Amino acid sequence: MDKIARPVAIRAQFARNLRLLCAGYPSVSKVCRQLEINRAQFNRYLNGESYPRPDMLARICDFFETDARILIKPLEDIAQVKPDLLSHPEIRDFAAPETTRIPEDTLPTGFCRFTRQSFLFPERYILGLIFSIAKTVGPFSKALRRVSL
Repeated sequence: MDKIARPVAIRAQFARNLRLLCAGYPSVSKVCRQLEINRAQFNRYLNGESYPRPDMLARICDFFETDARILIKPLEDIAQVKPDLLSHPEIRDFAAPETTRIPEDTLPTGFCRFTRQSFLFPERYILGLIFSIAKTVGPFSKALRRVSL
């Protein structure tokens, strides 16, 4: 009995999740067109009558930016947090906001020229130009040009 109930439960959970995900779009027809899926087949998913093949599930997951857990878990139980490299446990202490805050007088907004010794060739120096801009979370910079001297 449990083996029979399991596919039914999976289809029902997937249908609930799919309806929630589609609610953020103007129409189901538009979702079907963007997914390039037959509307009748998509309605079978929405009504819990069937669930998609793995390739179609991958397409649906990519479109809604989620993963295959939408088949078996309620949508609210699936964390929508995207992994952040700077919050990884291995480097969290080195890249915490307290350690990355640079005062405006140390790194002012605008273009800055810098010179540093080459890491590979100690007898050479690197001349660079960066653009820095202060944001509420801290400064951002972009290297524009590096020249070896």
